[in-house]
Amino acid sequence: MKLSQALYEARRNAVDELIATALLDQEAKTRGVDRTALVEQEITSKVPQVAEPDIAAFYQANQSRIQGASLEQVRQPIRAYLVQERTQTARQQFIQTLKSKTPVRVMLEPPRQNVAAGNAPAKGPAAAPIQIVEFSDFQCPYCQRANPTVEQVLSTYGDRIHFVYRHFPLPNHPNAQPAAEAAQCAAEQDKFWPYHDKLFASPSRLAASDLKQHAVELGLDASKFNACVDTRQTGWRRGRRQRHTRLLRERPDAERGTAVRSLQAHHRRRALYEKMKLQIADCRLQIC
Repeated sequence: MKLSQALYEARRNAVDELIATALLDQEAKTRGVDRTALVEQEITSKVPQVAEPDIAAFYQANQSRIQGASLEQVRQPIRAYLVQERTQTARQQFIQTLKSKTPVRVMLEPPRQNVAAGNAPAKGPAAAPIQIVEFSDFQCPYCQRANPTVEQVLSTYGDRIHFVYRHFPLPNHPNAQPAAEAAQCAAEQDKFWPYHDKLFASPSRLAASDLKQHAVELGLDASKFNACVDTRQTGWRRGRRQRHTRLLRERPDAERGTAVRSLQAHHRRRALYEKMKLQIADCRLQIC
């Protein structure tokens, strides 16, 4: 899967560059100039100048990368880097403007990986054209940060997405596994999603007493919930490592971080889940 993804990214970058060049040539022809003149007029001349405070700010923010060099020693390399970065940003913005005038559709399909949903909590039609399988951890700050975007995607696309939640509590998050077990106890009373939302909305309330209080606040049968939690957590202490190993086998690249999002598109519909930002664009899904 890693090799397939690397090949796809290399091909996609090459295709994007070909598209950018073609759009620049087309715009230059329309204006009656050559590409070099167009780039100078619309990109190079519009790049913000790099001022001394910009260099100093970059220097202060990247001490680990600079490895003890003085500001005087790295001033010119920093300036060159910032100019290059701003030029690339200006180029991307101009290319995006050209794309808005000449819609482009890339037919290159990203690699897919089937992810078993099993009996995990899910919502949305099982036959929806897009399936999202999320591996997440209730104590993970990145998962918490990603959750509003996930909710926005589900709200925007509604029945066109089948969303599956898979527990992936990391060993270094001591409250994650108990929270996952408690969420499954809530699921036994058909309250998984309200409980899921409650946990992400209250990241500082994951102690055992908090987990039981959440159930009370959501109107669950407290005695059944508490008994379920106590039973599950006893079993968890015996089998924690086995479950974690099983999840790694099912989703080997999940060990690189939580909030792993796996998109499975059907009927040749495309899906894009941007790294860390976790944003899905209408034009990528082609269901707008």
